[in-house]
Amino acid sequence: MCPLSDGALTLLATMPRKPDCEWAFANPETGKPYVSIFYAWNTARKSVGLSDVRCTIFATVSRVCSSTQGAPCTRFSTSLGTH
Repeated sequence: MCPLSDGALTLLATMPRKPDCEWAFANPETGKPYVSIFYAWNTARKSVGLSDVRCTIFATVSRVCSSTQGAPCTRFSTSLGTH
């Protein structure tokens, strides 16, 4: 798991949710969690001319920024699913 900031927890607590849905980010048609972000991500990056940008870039940037703030690298390897 990846720890959430106080701001992220506050945001999640104030989001409107359907009473019968346990997921914070559910597909509005099915009420089930999304299984892939590929199609939304692909549409967004192509629409702004960044078709070469990959999601893994964000994981790397997050790891570097967090490690410079004193977080142990092993924590991020585990939470990001990398080794």
